[in-house]
Amino acid sequence: MRTLSEWIITYLLNDMNREEIEKVVLDITEKVISPIDSKVSVSMEDNFRNDLGGDSLDMVQVVMDIEHRLDISVSDAECECLTTDETTVKDIVDLMEKRYKEKHG
Repeated sequence: MRTLSEWIITYLLNDMNREEIEKVVLDITEKVISPIDSKVSVSMEDNFRNDLGGDSLDMVQVVMDIEHRLDISVSDAECECLTTDETTVKDIVDLMEKRYKEKHG
């Protein structure tokens, strides 16, 4: 059974479009990747590992934070696929948008 807060989150998230999902992913990625004393600018074309310096632990944190914010689930296998040298921020957005639409329509 869902709690009241889970119902509210589901209701508020039902109308998110791709731009809003992109913003969530960019914001969370910046927070996870940026050192405490500076801010890293993240774009959709950035390579998570090579351009941003992210590692597999950073990716896990990014995915967990996005899952929480968007009320979605990403499998461990999908998360592992995002830790390749070729993964861009756009790849992360694509997966999160797919999971979001599957859950929230």
